[in-house]
Amino acid sequence: MPDSARRWAREYRRLAAGARASEDKTFRGGFVAAPARPWAWAFELRDLPVYHAVWSRDHYQIATGLLAAGDEAAAERALDYLWDVQQRADGSFPQNTRLDGEPIFDSLQMDEVAFLIVLAWQLGRTGPADWQRVRRSADYLVDNGPDSPQERWENLGNYSPATIASEIAGLVCAAAITRDNGAPALARRYLAVADRCQRRVEEWTRTTTGPLSDEPYYLRVTVNGDAGEGARIQVPDGGPLVDERRIVDPSFLELVRLGVKRADDPSIRSSLEVVDHARAGVAAADRRARGVPARRRARRAALPGRHGAVRAGQHRFHVRAGLGRSRADRQGRPLPGR
Repeated sequence: MPDSARRWAREYRRLAAGARASEDKTFRGGFVAAPARPWAWAFELRDLPVYHAVWSRDHYQIATGLLAAGDEAAAERALDYLWDVQQRADGSFPQNTRLDGEPIFDSLQMDEVAFLIVLAWQLGRTGPADWQRVRRSADYLVDNGPDSPQERWENLGNYSPATIASEIAGLVCAAAITRDNGAPALARRYLAVADRCQRRVEEWTRTTTGPLSDEPYYLRVTVNGDAGEGARIQVPDGGPLVDERRIVDPSFLELVRLGVKRADDPSIRSSLEVVDHARAGVAAADRRARGVPARRRARRAALPGRHGAVRAGQHRFHVRAGLGRSRADRQGRPLPGR
């Protein structure tokens, strides 16, 4: 256990055990997203074991968490499973599958393509056989990104700062692996695309004309890759049409976690302020709606906030907890540099 976790030793052990228990005993290396049913699913889906399935993004989060906890063998099995069971011939990955590889939902999420390249690099899986797998997925990112049919919340698509951050990280890792396998020209191609995305992610996903702050801030998604346009998008799960500049969430922090932006970047800091303000407003409205007494409201206000997608000014949010979220590093090692 790392020293930084000793204060929360019981919670740490429970999370590690939960992540480890998510591995199937028949399809070794296959980790289901969660053992529980989500509360948010519609009545007509009540008999569908939704989270008893494999999303490669959740797989990456669990595998890197177990890697950080010292269980490298489990992370190796996770990558083998995804290469052998889920990766398609074109390098893409299905939105999710049953443990035997049967697809369930039929969309595609570009971060699920990118994260497996990062995992391969973190595990030091850079030999010729793994490189061929990495190359398929990296080529898919180059040919089909940076916009994505869906982002990580699975109910909106197009240009997402979180998804674009994963694509940049994936291409940088792919370039390092490709260079090690004697293909410098292809490595330069991957880096050129990553650099273009890094230069333009603000244009695509950070607004300077939004109503929530006078300072620039990141949006959850943009429809057309123009963060100043103010396009109207349908809020998922039965919501209204809303100016995309009013829809924010903390997922832009993937830009920092994956090394695309500095933590003290002015737009990162101003975006944090916008999201914190929106979350505080939603939490206060939620407490009032449920009639929570003032003393309990004050006590709850001192607790850590819930993460999710917040529509500022409205009393709705989505929460999805993840197991095994960790830094994009391997034993403290940063992502490959230039």
